[in-house]
Formats: sequence, C-alpha cells, structure tokens
Amino acid sequence: MKKKKNNTIWYIIVFIGLIGSFFVLTSVNNQKSLEQVLQQTFSGNESKLLYLSRVDCPWCQKQKPLLSKVGKEYGFKYDEIKVDGFTKEELNSLLQKLEIDEKEFGTPTLVVIQNQKVVDSHIGYLSESALVNFLEETNSIEE
Repeated sequence: MKKKKNNTIWYIIVFIGLIGSFFVLTSVNNQKSLEQVLQQTFSGNESKLLYLSRVDCPWCQKQKPLLSKVGKEYGFKYDEIKVDGFTKEELNSLLQKLEIDEKEFGTPTLVVIQNQKVVDSHIGYLSESALVNFLEETNSIEE
C-alpha cells in the first residue's frame, strides 16, 4: 500500500516537472524567435511591417486574411508575432522596443519600421481600405 502511494506521488512530481519544463521551453523558443524577428525587422533600410496578434483574438482572425490579401496586391510582406504565452516582462520588453504604451496595447497591432526605426503603429482592427490608407500614409506601399 505504501509503495503504491509513493509511486503515485512520484508520478505527480514527474508530471508537474514535465509541465514546468514545457512552459520554460516554450518561453525560450518564443524569446529566440522573437529576437530573430526583431533583429531581422530592425536591420536594413526598407519599410517593414510587424503584426502583433493572439491566437484567441477574433479581430486578429479577421485582420490576418486582409493583411495577406493586401500584401499580395501591393507586393509587401509582414512578420507576425503571436504574443500568446509571453510573460508580462517579455511583452513589456517587446512593447518598449516597439514604442507602444503597455496601457494602450491590444491586438491586433501593426507596427511600421523604416530605416531601423518605428515610424508608426496602429492598435486595433483595420478594414481593407483603412489598412491600405495606413500603409500608404506610412509609405509602406505606393499609391
């Protein structure tokens, strides 16, 4: 009886350890890909667009197809950063780099970077015409 109880406790400890390891590895993988995306985005002189989203955000699910459609029509690409799973510190660090006030942040968010500097951002959903206007105003696409 005691042996079964010890085995059960051992399984619980291993299970908790595996779950903890998963979250640590997920955070590390997010951080590596985040660092890679930011390094790539802030290099070079061309205009770049970052799209911050969440998997469970209904407005993000509406925004992404429009970004893809407009991107194909105007020949631009964007990088997406899914902020799900980021710790508060990771998210705040990202927002600081992107010059976004954490109190105003929401998803979807678009950030335009030119000449290695943030030139503009928009928090919230944009219709197709509003998206095109935003990209034209920031010289991300030509009229």
